[in-house]
Amino acid sequence: MSGWRQSYEQLSDEQKVNVQRWIHLNKFIANTLKIPEPKWFEEYVGHAMQYPFDYSFMEATLPGFAGLEVPGQGESFTKGMDLTGFAGPKVPLRAENNLGKLSPDLQDAIAGMMESGEPERVKLLPSDVAQLQKILPGEKPLARLKRQDFRSVELARDLASGELVLSANDAELFRMNVMEFGAVMSRKLH
Repeated sequence: MSGWRQSYEQLSDEQKVNVQRWIHLNKFIANTLKIPEPKWFEEYVGHAMQYPFDYSFMEATLPGFAGLEVPGQGESFTKGMDLTGFAGPKVPLRAENNLGKLSPDLQDAIAGMMESGEPERVKLLPSDVAQLQKILPGEKPLARLKRQDFRSVELARDLASGELVLSANDAELFRMNVMEFGAVMSRKLH
């Protein structure tokens, strides 16, 4: 682990951010698949790192699959795919999960922020702030926010970092990766 850390410290700031995003994405994948993070990193990601062009795992779904040969570019699963079929919304509007606890206008705004970054900023209703306090109890600045400050709460998308930022009176309450925020919002209602 110390060798990895030494290599990490030698990276540029941009490369460090990319490594952090990659690790965060893999934590999100492990969480989504309900696989313990150590098992995901050691068994699945570790195996993929040791055997980068081994597509034997695809045999279960596509018998005889050995990867797509793309000379000089490595392997690609998406090269010949028609991506126009993926243009629809990725966030269910009027959801029956945590996102569904929020007002319809905020649900629409969050969907737009997560998919396209539009709108850049949205002002929250006090009832939405109260719901977010319940959905995100571990976010201490949000949990400690006083009722009189609820009307000043805004949600914005930081396109540079790929994060959603909740703030009140120009003070940041929390910042969360868009994918992690999507995972939190897609949890079942309690």
